[in-house]
Amino acid sequence: MPNLAGQAVRADSIAAQPTINFAPNIDRWILMLYLILIVIGLVMVTSASIAIADQQTQDPFYYAKRQFLRILLSLMLVWLVCKIPLEFWKNYGMALMLSSIVLLGVVLIPGVGHTVNGSTRWLNFGVFTFQISEISKLFLVIYLGGYLVRRGEELQNNTMGFIKPMLVLAFASGLLILEPDFGAAAVLLLTGLGLVFLGGVRFWHFLVFLTGTLAIMILLAVSSPYRLARITSFVDP
Repeated sequence: MPNLAGQAVRADSIAAQPTINFAPNIDRWILMLYLILIVIGLVMVTSASIAIADQQTQDPFYYAKRQFLRILLSLMLVWLVCKIPLEFWKNYGMALMLSSIVLLGVVLIPGVGHTVNGSTRWLNFGVFTFQISEISKLFLVIYLGGYLVRRGEELQNNTMGFIKPMLVLAFASGLLILEPDFGAAAVLLLTGLGLVFLGGVRFWHFLVFLTGTLAIMILLAVSSPYRLARITSFVDP
C-alpha cells in the first residue's frame, strides 16, 4: 500500500521550494510599453542604417547588431534594478540627487568635460563617453519621488514644501543650460512639475511655477538661433 503521508510531505516540500522570479514587481503595462518602444527603436535603427552601414563596414546590419547588443544589456540592467527594494531608492534619493548635481558641475570643469559640437555634456572614459544628464534626470526624479512620499502633506499644505524641491530642479536645470543642454533641462523641469502636480500640490503654486518655467524656456529658445531653428523645424521641416 503506497505511503500517502510520505508522498504528501514530499509534495509539500517541493511546493515550498523557492522559485526564481524573473520579473519581480514589474508593472506589466509599463513593461509592455518598454518592449514596444525597444522594438520600434530597433526597426527604425535598422531601416535608417542599412545603406550607410553597408557602405562603411560592408555589413548592412552592423548598427542593428550594436543596437541589439545594447538592448540585451539594458534588459539585464532592468532586471537587476528591479531586484533592488524600493526602500533603497527612497532612503538614498537625497544622496543620488546630490551626486547627480556634483556630476553636472564636474562636467563643466575645463579639461574634464568632453565637448562635442560646442556642448560639454559628456565625461570621456577613454573606451566610452558618458552623458551625465541622462543619469542625472533619473536620479533627480528618484529624489523627487521619495520627497513626495516623505513630505507629501507638507507639499500640499505649505509653500516651502513646494519651493524646496523646485529649487533643486531649477539649480540642476541651470547646470544643464550651461552645458548647454536645453532639451534635457526642459524635460527635467516638466517631468518634475508633472510629479508634484500628481503629488497634490496647490494648483496656484503649480500654475505660478509652470508659467515662470515656460516663460524662461521661451526666452532661452528665442535668444539662441540654434534652439529656435530646432523648434521651427517641427513647423517647417
